[in-house]
Amino acid sequence: MDNPLSYVASVYEAFHDEPEKLDEFFKLAEDATANRFDEASAIAMTELMKGHQNLVQGLSVFFPNANMTSPREAAQERFESVNSHVYNSVVRILKKYENGKMLEKEMRKEVLDLVYYHEDLTGEFCRMFPPKP
Repeated sequence: MDNPLSYVASVYEAFHDEPEKLDEFFKLAEDATANRFDEASAIAMTELMKGHQNLVQGLSVFFPNANMTSPREAAQERFESVNSHVYNSVVRILKKYENGKMLEKEMRKEVLDLVYYHEDLTGEFCRMFPPKP
């Protein structure tokens, strides 16, 4: 996929039998063209494409200015080569959360404890997982 039209065709092919996902994709795409595409939108889009690696990789073709970095990728970029304990711990925690074995509140606390001294990661993580009232 090297252009937005081929990306849309691939999305349609992947989700032709899932109209809710197609509707969500087009809603997010509309937000992007109206400059309303924020980090929450990027997370929603990444979640929507989960299980379709070619679509995840193609997001940058369709949304060249959007930051599609997940919390796991952000932790990997920062810690994988420097501090594998932090990286592996964040990945373990996020997997537990994604698999429904950990509440979001617990996940937030554990990850924030790990990245406490890294303000940029703490800020990015809080934008991706804002506190719930």
